[in-house]
Amino acid sequence: MSLRADAGLAFVVAPVPAVGGQVLRRLQDRYSVVVHPFVAGSSAGDDGQFRAGEDRRTVLGLLTGIHGARSAMIAEVAH
Repeated sequence: MSLRADAGLAFVVAPVPAVGGQVLRRLQDRYSVVVHPFVAGSSAGDDGQFRAGEDRRTVLGLLTGIHGARSAMIAEVAH
């Protein structure tokens, strides 16, 4: 199940799978690489701080949506 397709969370951006379907490539024991599609948008403020209180509330809403969807998806699979 996926957060984007199954839970309808269009803002979720999943990694791009390789030809074999893997989304993570191990480079060394300590290093791996994952490739995500480019998403156009604006960056956060200095040091990743939110530029406005509304931005903070928007991100909080998105995080709430992810966690709520995950709980609902787990409950659905359990039944």
